Amino acid sequence: MLDKEPETSGKPSSKEPWLAVNWSMILPGLGHLYAGKPLQGWGIIVTYLALFVLSLVSVITAQETGLIGFGAIILFLLLGFGSWISAYRAAIRTNDSAFENHRKTLKDPWLAVFLSRFILGAGHLYMGKWILGSILIVAEILTWIYAPGFVFLGLWFVLPFVANHAYQAASDQRKSSKKYHIKIISTADYCPDRPICHIRPRYSFIDCRSSVYFIWRNGANSKD
Repeated sequence: MLDKEPETSGKPSSKEPWLAVNWSMILPGLGHLYAGKPLQGWGIIVTYLALFVLSLVSVITAQETGLIGFGAIILFLLLGFGSWISAYRAAIRTNDSAFENHRKTLKDPWLAVFLSRFILGAGHLYMGKWILGSILIVAEILTWIYAPGFVFLGLWFVLPFVANHAYQAASDQRKSSKKYHIKIISTADYCPDRPICHIRPRYSFIDCRSSVYFIWRNGANSKD
């Protein structure tokens, strides 16, 4: 009985909280668009990009008196991480109790993807794949220690495959949100708020622009 996802009709819809967080990791505000909160979503996107530009200008110009620039950087980071929590809560508030009860009975594939984006193998450990998860974690740690230059290129290609494998390891892959699977996995490496991404930024505005349209079109107005 628990393996079958409950049917939902009309409102409220079934939005995955950890999928909303994954979208927010690509660009803060996307998670809110997915959760059906367009005003909050676009407001966060515009504010975040404005703070990004202000922070970038401050770093490039290297102004010693740039308290405004320093404040912009702090707000930039706080807004990025804060949007994850806000998007998670927004998605939960959208859901009905039947879907929420079902969601909590099995391990969440989108949480596995989220954990994989922080450190390789974390999603597999969450899914109970202890051997593979441990190998991946040790491999990333050793890479950072002995071959940090390889991390820039290596994780770029490896992370999407690892995140996909962690997702596929779930017994319940959430049929209602699986249409986002390829989009999220293919952009798993674009995470401006992942801590080590600030050391090795890998951000694609083209990808985020297409993601905004994709989420806006299929997220807020979709019937899961």
